[in-house]
Amino acid sequence: MSGSNRAVRPEESGADRSATSTSWEFLMIQMHFRHAPAALLAALALLSGSARADFFSGDTFLAAPDHMIDFESVVLGPNAEVSDQFRDLGLIFSSAFANADMNPAYPHLSGNRVGNFQASQPHRADFAIHFVDPVSTAAFSMVTANGGVSTFDAFFRGALVESATAPTSLTSTVNIYGFRGIVFDELKIHTNSWDHALMIDNLQFINAPVPEPASAGLLLAGLGLLMRLKRRPRAEPR
Repeated sequence: MSGSNRAVRPEESGADRSATSTSWEFLMIQMHFRHAPAALLAALALLSGSARADFFSGDTFLAAPDHMIDFESVVLGPNAEVSDQFRDLGLIFSSAFANADMNPAYPHLSGNRVGNFQASQPHRADFAIHFVDPVSTAAFSMVTANGGVSTFDAFFRGALVESATAPTSLTSTVNIYGFRGIVFDELKIHTNSWDHALMIDNLQFINAPVPEPASAGLLLAGLGLLMRLKRRPRAEPR
């Protein structure tokens, strides 16, 4: 794999980007209510994207990501801890380690890749991908031991936004997983395969669009949504 931080892309499609439009309202509300509780903001993320939000798995990458990280642009020694080496590219990792240039290559993984284990060491259960800025779509290739089922949790400001499960293995070519149509800044991944180990590669993401300062109408609509969520009863007129 080259160090270009790009992957071969399938035919161009606007589907991935069209899903981001539902995130605009949420981000605009966030700009004006940034001190709201995380759970409330996560609820807004769900409401703003629920019509189109989905988890997906397949055998092709995103058509037009903003970023594509193949882990070749930074020198990663075997078993080295991976944390903020990719911060400039928009990513930080927790409980992650380099599996540099391992053989054999697996479907959609080659060269450097990142996993939740080190050689001769037990896996880490709290593997997480943190996005420096909120995203609306993310996808990556992943392998685990055969016969596993993996859980994918998307968070925003520490509050769970979406969760999904999918079968995972070492050999299937249907091993590209991700979320789209929601706003999130963290992904936690866990697998119940026999050794609980996982590896990812070719991580793609689309930044959540940040709109220009909103019109008064949009702001009022956001305020109304917040008020409905808080369920504050109105005082009866005297």
